[in-house]
Formats: sequence, C-alpha cells, structure tokens
Amino acid sequence: MTGSIFLKKGREYSVLSGHPWVFSGAIQKKEGEVSSSDPVNVYDSDRQFVAFGYYYERDIAIKVASLKPVNSERELIRERLSDALLYRGELKRDGATRIFNSEGDFFPGIIIDLYADVAVVETTERLAPIVKEELSKLISYVQYDKESVLIDEHEIKYKVDLKSGQKTGFFIDQRDSRLLVRKFCSGKKVLNAFCYTGSFSLNALVGDASSVVSVDSSKSALKLLIENLELNNISKNHETREADCFDYLANSQDKFDVVILDPPALVKTRSAKKGALRGYQSLNRFAAKIINPGGYLFTYSCSGHVSLDEFTDCVRAGVLQAGRQARVGKILQPNFDHPWSLNHPEGRYLKGLLLRIL
Repeated sequence: MTGSIFLKKGREYSVLSGHPWVFSGAIQKKEGEVSSSDPVNVYDSDRQFVAFGYYYERDIAIKVASLKPVNSERELIRERLSDALLYRGELKRDGATRIFNSEGDFFPGIIIDLYADVAVVETTERLAPIVKEELSKLISYVQYDKESVLIDEHEIKYKVDLKSGQKTGFFIDQRDSRLLVRKFCSGKKVLNAFCYTGSFSLNALVGDASSVVSVDSSKSALKLLIENLELNNISKNHETREADCFDYLANSQDKFDVVILDPPALVKTRSAKKGALRGYQSLNRFAAKIINPGGYLFTYSCSGHVSLDEFTDCVRAGVLQAGRQARVGKILQPNFDHPWSLNHPEGRYLKGLLLRIL
C-alpha cells in the first residue's frame, strides 16, 4: 500500500518544475504507515496530487520517480529501463557501461552498471528483484551476483572487483578521460595520484609514457593494479607507491610532465563543503608545484555538492598559490552513459579540467 505525504504550501513548485528531490523541511505531514524506502504519493497543501516517489528518513526525504500517478511500479521500472537502453544504443559485449543512472534516467535510487555480461544493481532491497527480472527480459545474456569480471576498454583488459571495489567496482564514468590522457603521455613522466586500480596508469603506459608513478593508500587497490599490468603484459616504466596522496603530493621532490588528480568525493554532505573546497585547493597547489613548465594537469572532482564554477575557483586559487599560470584546454565530464537531468544539476557530479601549466 502506498502512503501519502503532504507538502507545506508552495513547496510543490520545485517538484512540478522537474527537480526530483523533496527535502524534509518541505513536508507538512504523513498519512498511513510510511517507512524508509517506501513508495509514496505526494500531495500539495490543497491535497492535489503532485508526484509519485520514495520516502527516506533523511534530509532528502523524497525522491521523485514520476509526475503522474503510478498504478504499477513494475511497469514504471520496465518503461524507464527500456528508455535508458534505447538511449545508450548497442552495448559493447566485453566492455563496461552504466546502463541506468538514477536521476539521470528519471528513476532516483536505481543505478545499474553492466560489466561484459554481468550487471551490478544498486537499489533498495524491495526493488532489486523487480529490477533484475525486468532487466533480464531486455538483455538476454545478463548475469548477476558475480565477485569479479574481466572487461576490455580501449584495448586494455581490466579485472574488476565487483564485491568490494569502489563504486560498483570500476570508474566507468572516466572512460573518455582515460583515452584523452593516453594522447598526452608519449615520452612523458606521469604521476597518477589516487590511482585506485590503475586505469589512468595503464592508458599512460599504452600511450608510451617514459615512466608512470601510481600512488594510492589502498593496498588492495594497488594489488589489483599490479594484476592489471600483468594481464596486459606491461612491466616496464611503472612504479607503485602506497601512500596518502595528500602527503605524497605535499612532500614530493620529483617533477612530472603529466599529473592526474582523481580523488574520491571530498564532499559527502553539504556541511562538509567548506573544508572539502580547501582540500581541492591544496591538492591542485601541490600538483602545480611539481609539474614541469609546459606540463599537463588532469584534475577532477566527483563531489555532487561542488559545482564546476566552485571547483574551477579552487583550482585557480591552488595554481596561483603555487606561483604558476595555467590555461584551460578542456572541461572534462563523464561519458554519455552517465546522463544528468537539466532539472537536477546535482547529477552533474563529475567534473574536471585539463590544464597546461606554465
């Protein structure tokens, strides 16, 4: 049974304009038994229907899945999955693709990554069986619940840890950036900070980098990086460093021609934003100091609470504090399989800059 939630006067307008979130402060009252992750119908203060969504006992209290009444969750999920797959077109059978991107595919709370023939589904316990059943009807070869899988991306093979890896096991959203990095590394000395399992490092090496240093604090990630190097028969010109990347960058005496900064999200709550912005500024200051004149910096933020303009300000301040100048060659963003809604700018979580440091 679907519960009912009534909004305070005037708080329905953002939802009717397409934004998929309702914050807890907008709620006037609840009717019926409503628990976290339950489906709910949302009404305005005049008891007029506004939206169908899911209730969560936190700051973002409702995530909207439809502006029309919903008679069947299964039919809605089937419709959204079909549309998402139609948008992505033919899937690369041995590659990795995000085939459903939550708010970007108009159903918050569902993320699906397809690694070769294995799908990793992130959603609520109640919806997971429905999502898997409907997806299996649309992709005949799909499998679930595997611990690891091999994929091929840009002619590089990767072992992906689906059980305990970050995100769903691999940073699919950086596929385009990895190929771009490869083009800038020929004959260059490269530093890959926050390297995780080494996807940027492998692309730098395939791009004929003279040397690559990969730094991460995770022993298990570095272990998988070594496995990926062996998987691709790459053994030369590479060095791993198990270290805190902030400390490594702050104290490095080495100089590099290309530096890649792809840290985990430094801002996970709005209250932590101020400190995280200082963190981005520091990272880019450290990096700018150790880049040879004419070198390149690929710098990223995957924090949804930080806008592109805010991130750019942090980078600008960091480069200035390092006593350097830089020109922006490209604004970096996820691949097309990570869409975001025009009405939900928070969905544009990953943003980056390609800089040439003078």
